[in-house]
Amino acid sequence: MNTAETRLTLRHVVLWLTALILALMAQRQFETEGIIRDALLLYGAAAVLFVLAVREAPLQLPARAQPAAVPLPARGRLAAWCGGAVLASAGMLRFYSRTADNLGLGLWLAGVIVMAISPVEKLPRLSRDFFQRHRQELIVFALLMLAAAGMRFYHLGQFPPAAYLDEADNGLEALKLLDSSVYIPYTRASNGHPTLFLYLLALGFHLFGEGVLAMRLVTAFIGLATVAAFYFLVREWFGMRPAQWATFALAVSRWHVNFSRVVFEAVLTPFFAVLTMWFLARALRTGRWRDYAWAGLALGLGLQGYLGYRVFPVIVTLYLLLHILAWPGLLRRIWAGVLALTVAAIIGFGPLAVYFARFPEDFTHRATQASVMQDIEREGSYQPLKDNIRKTALMFVYQGDPRPRHNLPNAPMLDRWSAIFFMLGLGYALYRWRDPEHLILWLWLPIGALPGVLSLADSNPHSLRTIINLPAVFLAVAAFWNPTIALFRRVFQPWGSRGVLAAGVLLLAFSGWLNADAYFHKQAGDRAVYYDFDPDQNMAAQFALEHGRTHRLLISPALTNHSAIKFIDYRIPYEDFLVNRHLPIREAVTQPVMFILEPAHQSIVQRLQELYPSGRLGIHTDRYGQVAFYSYALTPEDITGIQGLPAAYYAGPDIEGTPAFTRRDPTLDLEWETPPLSLPFSAEWRGSLFVPAYGDYVLSLECRGGRAVLVLGEEEVLTAEGERQETARRLPAGFHPIRVTAQFVSLPAGLHLRWTPPGGTEEAVPQVYLYDEGLSQFGLLGRYFHGADQFGGQPALIQIDPYI
Repeated sequence: MNTAETRLTLRHVVLWLTALILALMAQRQFETEGIIRDALLLYGAAAVLFVLAVREAPLQLPARAQPAAVPLPARGRLAAWCGGAVLASAGMLRFYSRTADNLGLGLWLAGVIVMAISPVEKLPRLSRDFFQRHRQELIVFALLMLAAAGMRFYHLGQFPPAAYLDEADNGLEALKLLDSSVYIPYTRASNGHPTLFLYLLALGFHLFGEGVLAMRLVTAFIGLATVAAFYFLVREWFGMRPAQWATFALAVSRWHVNFSRVVFEAVLTPFFAVLTMWFLARALRTGRWRDYAWAGLALGLGLQGYLGYRVFPVIVTLYLLLHILAWPGLLRRIWAGVLALTVAAIIGFGPLAVYFARFPEDFTHRATQASVMQDIEREGSYQPLKDNIRKTALMFVYQGDPRPRHNLPNAPMLDRWSAIFFMLGLGYALYRWRDPEHLILWLWLPIGALPGVLSLADSNPHSLRTIINLPAVFLAVAAFWNPTIALFRRVFQPWGSRGVLAAGVLLLAFSGWLNADAYFHKQAGDRAVYYDFDPDQNMAAQFALEHGRTHRLLISPALTNHSAIKFIDYRIPYEDFLVNRHLPIREAVTQPVMFILEPAHQSIVQRLQELYPSGRLGIHTDRYGQVAFYSYALTPEDITGIQGLPAAYYAGPDIEGTPAFTRRDPTLDLEWETPPLSLPFSAEWRGSLFVPAYGDYVLSLECRGGRAVLVLGEEEVLTAEGERQETARRLPAGFHPIRVTAQFVSLPAGLHLRWTPPGGTEEAVPQVYLYDEGLSQFGLLGRYFHGADQFGGQPALIQIDPYI
């Protein structure tokens, strides 16, 4: 290298370093000062200097060569592929007349499998020589996958700390599909979902067992597969070294790591996008018809996932158009591949496409429900749309998603160094606008932003709805590393590659540490993040799961209404706790009862302690010491211990003075051959009578060997002396004060209080309807009428409500 060339190339390195410093200043301006205009100006200057520094670098662009012509496959393989398409189409057509069909699914799946394997001429053989030639690359790739796996599987059972509402909804629907014997392509539950992701979760339950961790393992594996596919995509576009650097950035990216660990169907979006682009890039390079077909299948299958993926066919179309415009006459040479891609994409969309053809309202439901047009119409201006565009454009480097379940609230979606590489890579991509692989980034990002930009203003920036842009962001990072590696190799040969390796490893290691610290320390330790994942409901659900096999569970509706309870406790029986029905428990019980009550039910806990003082109270607190829920455990003996009427027995015919003894009589169905006291004696029973239903009751009282009086409330209802007496009363449902007095003077002696409930037969008033008198000392008499604003006429229901 001569002196002039040395000065020239060293100047390029100085420009590169200056660009990096300016970019660092710009990013710090975003992070500390928040002055957007100054930060953008600095980034613009940095991008110009970066382009000047690397524009003469000798790039290796595998995808830049003229795309290869596409010959048709051999007749046999083409016939098999077409047969698979016909078979899949037959399966799809069955869904036009039915929404659930196993035969249709079987035909479609069989057809897709045939379409996937029939173009393969022979299976590749991985010889020992292959591993020798690619040993270094394979080692680096394994290390990249190890880093990606570490970020996605580390403490997966501990963070996220619980299952957010939508995650539990997904798990619940997956369990229902697992139990169902018929395939459906779409469910309207939880605002509507294609079922591909739900069936993947069901497969996870089959493999790993049912639970939150099983769901997270599914999404973590999908995230890991996305990183692997991304490596091969970047390798096709920019070569091996940029693929290694950019893949590491994606492997540790907090944005992608987060959505690889939460259970949202959007995790499929970058996976199928990367897979589609990889197959398509390889197809354009090699001219292999099968790669076009595989790209189409990946594109179609992606459409069975998150709705944000629906913009991606536009991006794929533009990518093809850019190649067609760059290479005149290309379409004539690749028409067979484009046709295979189109047919395969339609087949991949499959039964869901037919379903949406039948029910187009389901296709547009969610997008319409969350459209920014609602804000525009309400405010009478397009300012909400403009705000959405600004927020979405700046989410990567300035203020990111505010939702704690998506992000460390408001933190940029990219760490500092990834943001710098992304912005400089975008600048370089604009400079190389004639290359389809660079220009497509400037088309991909605004199109991929549309699902977020066009949603409600208070939803933006939205890292989930714009997740289709995640691959484009890290492709821009690769666009930074490609000329950077080439520059340093040219300047510092022969040891330039080692220098680049050392510098790159340091920068990326620091980027990895920033992401790991932000996710596993800051985000995992953030109070808002913790509470956004609904820990209270999850703790209660887990507690219920542990006790559901041994206890009757009564759970506050505020907890059972949350999908965490419905999902985690899907296989165990539980009941909504209804205070006017279950306090006290009015049924015969054979197993312990566990109350699981929300924090707002503290007064109910106090009432339980008053009713059942021997019960066991549990106060369950969360990470920050706040009450998550209360539990109150009762044995059958605790429950039956307050049933029956308290009785006081007196020596002599008068009820006065100190009783000879007291006890609780389960029922007033008493008959004595040997009386409890010498004759004459008397007794008094005071308590509460629970009337289970509003209606007409026939009450009877019989006192053998004496005289008895029945008082309900303030009314003396029956007096019996020797013979049985009865009366009919229309009684409100609920607790009524009851008092029975009796004097016994001869044998045989006995007392029998019986009733005939509405539509029933005569029986002794059961033990489960007799309690202490305290239960009837409060409550309001409620009259319930049919219809709205109709308070005249006969009530449909009258009951005493202790709680309103």
